[in-house]
Amino acid sequence: MYEEFIRKIIIMFDMGDEVFHEMLLPDSLYDQSVFCLSTRLLVWNESIALFGLQNARSQNGASFGIWVMDEFDGPKSPWTRHISFELTEKPLAFLKSDEILMADTKDTSGRIFLYNLSTKKLKYLPIQSVQNDSAAVVYDNYSIVSILGGNKLENKDNATNAGFSLLEYSSFPSTMVGNEWHSYSVWAIPPDDVSLRIKKVMEALRSEFGGPEIEPHITVVGSVRMTHVDVLNKFRSLQSRVTSGYKAKVNQVVIRSFYYQCVSLIIDSSLAESIELWRATRACGICFGFENSVRPHLSLLYGNLTEEERRKAQEKVSILDESITSMSFPITRLALYKIDYKDKTLKSWEKIAEYTL
Repeated sequence: MYEEFIRKIIIMFDMGDEVFHEMLLPDSLYDQSVFCLSTRLLVWNESIALFGLQNARSQNGASFGIWVMDEFDGPKSPWTRHISFELTEKPLAFLKSDEILMADTKDTSGRIFLYNLSTKKLKYLPIQSVQNDSAAVVYDNYSIVSILGGNKLENKDNATNAGFSLLEYSSFPSTMVGNEWHSYSVWAIPPDDVSLRIKKVMEALRSEFGGPEIEPHITVVGSVRMTHVDVLNKFRSLQSRVTSGYKAKVNQVVIRSFYYQCVSLIIDSSLAESIELWRATRACGICFGFENSVRPHLSLLYGNLTEEERRKAQEKVSILDESITSMSFPITRLALYKIDYKDKTLKSWEKIAEYTL
């Protein structure tokens, strides 16, 4: 049986001789007592490396390992296992020579964190709702060409030609250049009287803790990247899917370390209270291809506050509006916004379209 076992191999192409070679994986990855969950080929400390996750067939625990070709000398170069330890988290990517991006599979909120191989310490990042099938892609900031046309051409004297992108000088059709991709979001907008009530609380919080002015809203579809034409077409088609208004009932005031959810009102999403809210959110998600696993919320304050400041802001909400946690209101409008999470002032954010339910 072991002799008939089909081994996975690495195919190497020598661009000088134009010859294909076969490279074997490390011996431990062919062990029949171990089930190989995933392997990725990457560059680590300027050497060829394998980023591997294994699971013993007779045990529940998984092990993580890094095999490195310290000195590459053709397809038969030996592998050396440099790092190995047990883990229950899902490794996503290498960010630096000593840092791994991981997903916490034990945390129901799906948080991700950085694990430092040298210090053995981890740092949670303000990113949540990572699904089991999620993957991470490391973006190289030094790429010659940006697929979104963000890089600028330079003269021979290194003077930048402001306003010109590489795409404008490429062989791409002009329609591709014009249809630039941006980030968009769909918001559920409360009635004007409710928005006015919420804005008073927001203004009082901003006066003490700072932060940008926020338009009261409940995020229905988070950040999706599309062209202006495509996102408008999808928003128009949404009008035939979500036609009637629905009720939103505030459950509690919560605080988080995430900038855009610093202080928020959680909207009751239980089946008994908010079946119409669930249906509307699902319809929007299907239309835009977006799965929203974050609890519906209405942010009152954006900011990078300390834990003490967030708790103080949370207490102040109840003082400013005693009955805000029992507030119930209809959702009467859906709006499409062009957003940019890099712009924390929100000054570049703009409403593109809106329709009444």
